[in-house]
Amino acid sequence: MLNKSKIKSFLFKKHYKVLYEDRKLSSATFEILNACNFKCVHCYNQNLAIKFMPLTDALKIIDELCMLGCKNITLTGGETTMHPQFEKIYKYCFDKGLKITLYTNGYYINKFLNFLKKYPPLNIDISLYGMNDKTYKEICHIKDGFSVISNNINLILSNGLPITLKSVIMQQNCDQFDQINAYCTKLNIPFRFDLNLLTSKDFVNKQEDNSLTDDKYFQVMNQIRKHKLNNWMGYITRENVFNDSDALYSCGAGRISLFINCNGGVRICNFAEFSEKNFNDTSLEKIWESFKEYLVLDKDKKGDCYNCKYKKFCSNCPVTTYMAHKTDGKSILPVAQNCREAKYIYNSVNNE
Repeated sequence: MLNKSKIKSFLFKKHYKVLYEDRKLSSATFEILNACNFKCVHCYNQNLAIKFMPLTDALKIIDELCMLGCKNITLTGGETTMHPQFEKIYKYCFDKGLKITLYTNGYYINKFLNFLKKYPPLNIDISLYGMNDKTYKEICHIKDGFSVISNNINLILSNGLPITLKSVIMQQNCDQFDQINAYCTKLNIPFRFDLNLLTSKDFVNKQEDNSLTDDKYFQVMNQIRKHKLNNWMGYITRENVFNDSDALYSCGAGRISLFINCNGGVRICNFAEFSEKNFNDTSLEKIWESFKEYLVLDKDKKGDCYNCKYKKFCSNCPVTTYMAHKTDGKSILPVAQNCREAKYIYNSVNNE
């Protein structure tokens, strides 16, 4: 009789072997500036020197992305619409045939609606931080945030443009989770959220004051459980492509996607500083080839995370490990907030 475990292991290894040998760049996230009109307490870009990607560099990068076969691009920041050449960069992507996702806080988006209707994006992705101006002032240090952004969301919808909303749930807005969810449901807007906060890129803000306490965390997770339990139950029987593989890097980073920051630094993903090489020093093609060194790495089979019974439900990876422990990107170590989430989901599905 065939051993199912060995068959699974063989198929996963074959799958990642194909991905490694036949890597094709499909999507890129392009940070065109790191400046923002918000000063969010949890921002991972805080304390960095303000930088705007020069137009000539931006267009050159877009050209090279297209030569590598890239089909999708996410324009991000900072606040993307604050770039003085935003429309030129965006339209160049559009004219190249790239499908564009626009990350924005939504505060200035009304100024660009006619432009975006003429050159429609694949999606406008807006961060929603609360359901009133008081919460926005506490989190983003802007006094009329919700009033302006909720009005702009309605304008986006009335103009027939595609939109999704996302929210970071933290101490300052966790009591509004149900309100945010109800708001998105009422407007029929896809909504996603994250309860895990990342250390700032300069490793100064560890998010202790913003991350949910255990009491608040379980309060929110009990609300989420009502909507997510059936999906979590599916984890038991289906393969988790990220965690059931021996490959250390088992997501799309470096295989089908990459990240470019406003300094010209190219990384396998946004937070993987250890992988960065600068576009101004070499070609994008050579940088893309260099990322192979991470894709051949295997997980430590003696490590705590590899042998953890909660791992199927865990979102930990070498990059979140790096942000928590400042490692070299070649290991996975326990990260407290990921462990907390994995244990909660595990217990939820096993108590059914």
